[in-house]
Amino acid sequence: DGGANIGLFAGLAELAFGAPTTVIAVEPLATNLALIEELRAANALGFEVQAAALHPGGADTVDLFVPETGIGAESIATLVDRFGPGGVFAGRPARKVPVRAMTLETSLAGGKPPYLIKLDIEGAEADVLAAAPALLARDDVDIVVEITINDPDKHRLFDLLRQAGFRAYLLTNAGLVREDRPLTIPPADRADRTLW
Repeated sequence: DGGANIGLFAGLAELAFGAPTTVIAVEPLATNLALIEELRAANALGFEVQAAALHPGGADTVDLFVPETGIGAESIATLVDRFGPGGVFAGRPARKVPVRAMTLETSLAGGKPPYLIKLDIEGAEADVLAAAPALLARDDVDIVVEITINDPDKHRLFDLLRQAGFRAYLLTNAGLVREDRPLTIPPADRADRTLW
């Protein structure tokens, strides 16, 4: 569960798959890590937690841009400055927070294949996956990845996975829909957010 936020998907995976499945939540921010621990304690969950940001590699620590929301869970922290001019969150206050960095392959060291990987790492998905070609070449890996309408590299991410042999599906409230392009549908009243 890369970009685990409060650990919801990691918790659901543990409940759905149970032992002997290893569930790993990767989350860099202290506020969210505290909420993960509350979730684990309240629900007697034992999934592993790795306090780090997924990164393509070459760094022990990285700076995350974190919005100044004041609401607890920091759900749109990102390695990419999306708060500056031209960013999707332009004009919103943000701070830099240094956090531990790890590669996707390193994060999987505690688990055994087959792998189901969920990535919601606010725009760093393509870079992190591109840095893991051996993982993408495996035939026992499935990936659920966030692609939003305002991601400037959504075609790069989609094409990277398709070229590695993955089939693509849009997750909808009606189930999985097979896709041949990174289809994202904006709500009628704005063009910068994703409906699905």
